Parts: sequence; structure tokens; C-alpha cells
Amino acid sequence: MFKFNLQTIGARNLKTSLSVFICIIVFELLGRSSAFFACIAAMMCMQDTVENSYKMGKNRMLGTFLGAVVGLLLTAIFNVLSIQHFIVYALLTAIGTTIAIFLCILFNCKGAINSACIVVFAIMTNLKGVGSYDYAFNRILDTFIGVIIAIIINRLVYPYQKKTEEKTN
Repeated sequence: MFKFNLQTIGARNLKTSLSVFICIIVFELLGRSSAFFACIAAMMCMQDTVENSYKMGKNRMLGTFLGAVVGLLLTAIFNVLSIQHFIVYALLTAIGTTIAIFLCILFNCKGAINSACIVVFAIMTNLKGVGSYDYAFNRILDTFIGVIIAIIINRLVYPYQKKTEEKTN
């Protein structure tokens, strides 16, 4: 049997929802096509403290940027090769995964690995109707918007206050 834990809705839950709401409003006002990636970034970056939100945001941005660079370089290589075969595509995607992970470790940002790899996959699978360069730029911009919104909301709306015990330790 399932046991339900019915608690009140907490501040972090509300701040996450508010961040997603603001992402969608901002995208509509800017005339951008989809707030999907901004909403994901806002949700992922809404952490228990502003400092942790900042750290997560840094990882999301670095991972997104590194993944975009790796994905674009490999797309360029794939496009100049005379052998446009799925095995070459699969091999380049695997190599891109290795490079993305290596770069994240090299820059001491292991927390950016997932984001970097996801962006490599997205670029290498060449989203229908969207060029790789446009996708990479928009993914970086959308992630940035979501990260900034989450950090601002986390700082301004019910910011985490250390308990008295934590302050003294």
C-alpha cells in the first residue's frame, strides 16, 4: 500500500512554480518561441539557498555552453565528411560525449556533465527544422534566462534564513 505524506506546500515549491510562470511570461513578452528550456533551467536551479541556486546555475550554463561548442564542432565535422552514414554519426556522438565529459572534468565542473551531454545529444540528433547553430545559441540563451529568473526569485521571495543553531556553528 502507498503511504501519502500530505504536507503543506513549501516555499521552494512555490518559488519554483513562480519561476516557471515568469519564464513563460518573459518568453511571451520577448516573442520567443518556447520557454521549455528556460523552465527546465529555472526548475533545476531553484535550490534550498541562493548560493546553491547560483552553483547549479553556473553548472547549467557551463554545461550548456560546452555541450553546444562540442556539438557544433562535431556537426561541422559530420557535414564535411563525404561518408554521411549513421555509423559515423553514432561514432561522432559517442566521441562528443567523451569530449564533453572530459572538458567538464578538466574545468573542475563535474556538476555540468549532464547538461553538457544533453546539449551534445540534442545538437547531434539535429532537431527537425532548426539549424545546429540556431539551436545552440537559443539553448544557451534560454538556459541563461531560466537560471537568472530562478536566482532572482530565490533571492527575493522567502530567501532561506539560517536557523539560530546554524548561524552559531
